[in-house]
Amino acid sequence: GGVQELQDQFVRVWCAVCRALLLSEQLTDFSEYKLSVLLRSKLCWAWFHLLSVLTQEALDAVEEACDRPALAGQHISDYVGSLLREERAGEGGTDPRLGEVRRALDAVQSLGTGGYLELQCVLKNVTDLT
Repeated sequence: GGVQELQDQFVRVWCAVCRALLLSEQLTDFSEYKLSVLLRSKLCWAWFHLLSVLTQEALDAVEEACDRPALAGQHISDYVGSLLREERAGEGGTDPRLGEVRRALDAVQSLGTGGYLELQCVLKNVTDLT
């Protein structure tokens, strides 16, 4: 039905964002570096948005469906670290992207991440940064 279809789409998007983050490391020449950094930033923002609307059922489905559940955690931690550095430097006040990160962390704390160890590690690293 409708709920299962939405959950299936959510899982496909989640896995695609994680896969894209991992593939964004593969540069063929240095001129792609800036584009790669921008792409990772957008993908991390998308990941945190997905995290903010994650349900327990979707989390279970994501853990089961992603062929390689690695979350490119270093990219996600780097993204949060850069947002925090910008905020501390006073560049324009509080970044709304940092608010999205905090909302996502608050939302996911109500879920049990169960055996999804990769997600647990990423969330711990990000929480330690914030």
